[in-house]
Amino acid sequence: SVISPQIAVACVQANGKMKITGNTLAVDNVSSLSGMVEVQAAEAATLHDVHGQTGIAAAAQGDLTVHNASSLEGDIALVATSSAANVAASHLWAARDIGMLSDGGATLQDSTAK
Repeated sequence: SVISPQIAVACVQANGKMKITGNTLAVDNVSSLSGMVEVQAAEAATLHDVHGQTGIAAAAQGDLTVHNASSLEGDIALVATSSAANVAASHLWAARDIGMLSDGGATLQDSTAK
């Protein structure tokens, strides 16, 4: 089997929209002070300590794992798009809605949406 390279994005802070794309993504300590954070993975993605002022949108073909994410003004939307993929999220805080979509299964723990 072929293992695709993992892209790691860590300790990045920006204004405006931040878009991160790749095959397998590890996103850690990333924030947008005035925009949203968008993550698109062709395979799996793991997000840890992610803040998007106006929202977070994360989609992965494979498993999507999110821990400690927040949006002070917007929504958090998490999608795993392949049939066996799972979404696992914990410690999310959103000013509006938290949405999760997965055919494989979804778990949400210790989270708040206003």
